[in-house]
Amino acid sequence: MTVAALPGESGRVAVGHEDGVSLRVGAESFRFVARVAGVRDLAFEPDGSLWIGSLAGLWHLSRDGRLSDRSPAPGERARTANRIVAGARIRVAGTGAGAWQSRDGLRWRRLSASLPSGEVTALALREDEGELWLVIDGELWRVDLGSESGRRVRIAGAPTGVAPIDLLSGVPGVALAVLYPRSLALLANGRSRFRVIRPAWPPGAVAVRLVAGAGRFWLATDLGLLSARGFEGPWRRAESPAGRAAVRSIAVDAAGEGVLAASGLGLLHGSPVMRAAAPLGVDSPPAAQRRDPDIRSVHRASLRYLDLGPERMRSLRSGLALRGWIPSMSLRLAAARDRSWQRDYDEAFVSGDTRRLRDHETDRSVDLEAALVMSWDLGGLAFDADAIDVSREHRLILALRDNVIDEVNQLYFERRGLLEQLAQPGDAPDLDRRALALRADELAAGLDAWTGGWFSRPEEHPALGPDSQPED
Repeated sequence: MTVAALPGESGRVAVGHEDGVSLRVGAESFRFVARVAGVRDLAFEPDGSLWIGSLAGLWHLSRDGRLSDRSPAPGERARTANRIVAGARIRVAGTGAGAWQSRDGLRWRRLSASLPSGEVTALALREDEGELWLVIDGELWRVDLGSESGRRVRIAGAPTGVAPIDLLSGVPGVALAVLYPRSLALLANGRSRFRVIRPAWPPGAVAVRLVAGAGRFWLATDLGLLSARGFEGPWRRAESPAGRAAVRSIAVDAAGEGVLAASGLGLLHGSPVMRAAAPLGVDSPPAAQRRDPDIRSVHRASLRYLDLGPERMRSLRSGLALRGWIPSMSLRLAAARDRSWQRDYDEAFVSGDTRRLRDHETDRSVDLEAALVMSWDLGGLAFDADAIDVSREHRLILALRDNVIDEVNQLYFERRGLLEQLAQPGDAPDLDRRALALRADELAAGLDAWTGGWFSRPEEHPALGPDSQPED
């Protein structure tokens, strides 16, 4: 199973997997070069040699194929190399026992005495600026490489209780980008405060890795590979299979001509640039030609189809408010049956003759009783204990509704961008019109799935405008 992939100089590509590392040079096939268990990170030196961070130590693979153990210190924690960065003058290794630095790659020492010796999970080196950013035990730290002083950095507005996943530096205008599972924190050049943004990513997607290259930003998530021209988006899925597979690591080669995505399906390669193609004929797919309804109508149609509209919670809350006035009723039924026998014997002497008398009497009775009992809990008018469950349900519905709206927004506006490209002249450069039209149809099919087919039925669309309402 592929766990990491990074391109190097001169067409050298390294891939880490469970058993070790494979290397490809130029157009030749991959060949197995190092048996190292649990590869976590890879980094090329300018001379083409390779650093391998793994659960079994930090290793160095020379250009001629010699593998040597360069772990910074003994001990299991120090030999757990999670991340490695190689600059022109310094190498930094992030391990389970803190961060270590080396000038020559042979002798290692602790980066700074002011840093904790916890587990390092992310690194970002700004060698020209003389600073290093780290994530240690889930907290962000900044180190001045000149004085080797470190300080913890707290980001206002960052997700509470969530550790940063990855760090990205070297982006024009942005000193550092901090990646969280569902958001980003950006530090602009010359600024001291971060700005937190929450881009529209696929619902439920958890970010794993962030890189920049080929004029785009590339995001690896557990639901596929995403790309955007800016941090705020719009973020779009890559073509399948990378756009739908769980991606663990990504990299863009130095020339910007290829994107590598390491996934459970293996190492995937794609081109970030659309190739020019012949203009599409007049028989374009109908879904790519028609005019779409406005986004508000699509929102309302999707929420109505999925029963996530506000009327659902209004009904629950109004019912809860009336509950205190509605009594609890119980019906009691009882039945009693009684039966008795009585016998009387007597004897009389009349006119010289003896008379024997006998009386026999039987009584039967059935009693039925019914009672209807009604009771009111008037304390529920002030506070109903079930209000907590309703509030919890409300929060869950809001979270689900936000995820649905995010997915609909991404599909709708990506399709809108494609339709605008299709509206360009047929001989526009770098425009694969047929591929764009097919992609627009694919997005329309996705919107159909979220709206129960409403999106593909133009006769049911309202008049375009801000006050349009979708029909059932």
